[in-house]
Amino acid sequence: MKIQRSKISVLIVIFKLIEKYHRSYCWPTRLRIKKLLLKYHDIDISIYAIDKHLKSLNDFNLIKSFRRFGQRDDGTLFLKPSNRQLTKKGVAFLISLGVKISKWLLDFVFQKNKIRRRFSQKKLFPSPDPKKVLRRSRISDFSTIGDILKTPV
Repeated sequence: MKIQRSKISVLIVIFKLIEKYHRSYCWPTRLRIKKLLLKYHDIDISIYAIDKHLKSLNDFNLIKSFRRFGQRDDGTLFLKPSNRQLTKKGVAFLISLGVKISKWLLDFVFQKNKIRRRFSQKKLFPSPDPKKVLRRSRISDFSTIGDILKTPV
């Protein structure tokens, strides 16, 4: 796998943003990535090149991207910056380059029993037996629908 210096710098910028805000993901705009590349890595590339680098990093499974949407007051949808998250392969690649990674990020990425929680997962049946939740006690002594219809109102 051949990776250019600018691709590695984009990966490091994403990693540093994740470390700075103590999250498992970040959501920088492409313009923000461009400014950080120029400030810290002295690399001036176009936004189109950053798009290509992000796509190739995603194709190499070094990062994962999740698209985000927002809704205005009038009901129209708009795009927000995508969430980007380092994968195990991405963290291992950064470690092989000699980048020091904090313990909390290593623990998050290399969890043994990782549960994916991209969307809210509410427990519909808090009881261990879902059939008990669906059953309810009978209020009346009616045995058939005919008995219910025959009752005076």
